[in-house]
Amino acid sequence: MSDLRNSEEDFRLLVENLPGVVYRRRNDALAPMLYVSDAVESLTGYSREAFLEGGVTFASLCHTDDRATYDADIERSVIGRHAFHLVYRLRHQSGDWRWVEEHGVGVYRDGELETIEGFISDINDRRLAERRTEARKDRTHATIARQLIHEATHDGLTGLINRTEFDRRMERALRSASSGFVHHSLCYLDLDRFKQVNDTCGHRAGDAVLRQVVKELGAAMRTRDTLARLGGDEFGLLLEHCNQEQAAEVAANLLQVMRKARFLWEGQELSIGISIGVAPISAVTESSTAVLGEADAACYHAKRKGGNCVQLSRGRFAMVLSN
Repeated sequence: MSDLRNSEEDFRLLVENLPGVVYRRRNDALAPMLYVSDAVESLTGYSREAFLEGGVTFASLCHTDDRATYDADIERSVIGRHAFHLVYRLRHQSGDWRWVEEHGVGVYRDGELETIEGFISDINDRRLAERRTEARKDRTHATIARQLIHEATHDGLTGLINRTEFDRRMERALRSASSGFVHHSLCYLDLDRFKQVNDTCGHRAGDAVLRQVVKELGAAMRTRDTLARLGGDEFGLLLEHCNQEQAAEVAANLLQVMRKARFLWEGQELSIGISIGVAPISAVTESSTAVLGEADAACYHAKRKGGNCVQLSRGRFAMVLSN
């Protein structure tokens, strides 16, 4: 008898020292517990007696969003005679919700389910840590997605939007201009004497010049204007809600900025100019390809005039604005 009492005491101490709640109940989630360990109070805030008297059950504390899964998983384990594993939110007496993990199994006698026994542990800190990790991963994935989108739409050297993205914005501008109530303009910019820089000073010098050109032009542009690198030393400038007269003023200002800028490489001053062709975008503009061709042709004429000037284009007619 003494050995039996000692064994029972050892078992009680073992149960009470476990980091969780040990229970035994009938196959009725809302019935009083047949046994529940003292740890239930720290887990739920309710006394052990409240569970034994049936005033509180784990099922009644289960979050409503988790309850259907809770009941279904236990029912499947009873029918299939296998253990179950649950993760759900449990309401503490304070009103807070805590994540718990429950392992249980049916106990059968003479082929009939007699009781369900299980163990419930508090995993709230672990679950919250997992959520924070998932949130960090989501932010990382979002950052990577934004980076990939940026790389797909921007030029790697200058940070400007690339030709593909510029074409998309041009199409949008053409659609808005088709109403006849809105006018836009396109500037085609080509650096003068840039090839000479690459040939004499190397491509590193050329890259540095391109970055500085973008910086100089960006500081002089209106905030709603769109500057893109179209390739090599050629740039496109979309001036939305800007007629050709206004565009001529913007282009002339950019020309003056470039004339005042000093381009240095390893102590040597580089002679860089810019030729600008300006074309209107209106309801009669056929396509983005057509207006780009028109602005490019105007830029070509500016270069033939000696460069470092702005040239307006209206179909076949073009005139030099400044030289």
